[in-house]
Amino acid sequence: MDPLHARLHLSTCLWTTEKIKAIRDLMRHTGDFLHRRLPKIYTWELVELLFKQPYCRIANVVDAGLAKRQTASVYLKSLTEIGVLREISTGRESLFVHPKYIELLTGDENVWVFYAGVETDTAIEAEASPREAGEADAYP
Repeated sequence: MDPLHARLHLSTCLWTTEKIKAIRDLMRHTGDFLHRRLPKIYTWELVELLFKQPYCRIANVVDAGLAKRQTASVYLKSLTEIGVLREISTGRESLFVHPKYIELLTGDENVWVFYAGVETDTAIEAEASPREAGEADAYP
């Protein structure tokens, strides 16, 4: 491989590594945010489901075994109310999109913005996180 292609290859590898790191960081931040804002519905499995694809349907929550249909609907609407998801009606069913995840996946930059009410990493760390509460294995 000539030096130019080697540099381009390295640049692509570094960018991709940073993209993956940014997705993992957003996932952790989302988990912490849900744990604080919706502790009764929070599970790491729900957070993982939100990151399998940039949208979610009630059926996805049911199929994952996280809730029955009515409860799954409540979960997704609650996530919409706190600003994690945005509901889009698509005829008979609703699609719940994850705007921050979509922006991160489609953008050239590997950055994302904190959820409303969370200003900095220090603010996140200042509050008890699930890891501090004895759930060390809950996060990747």
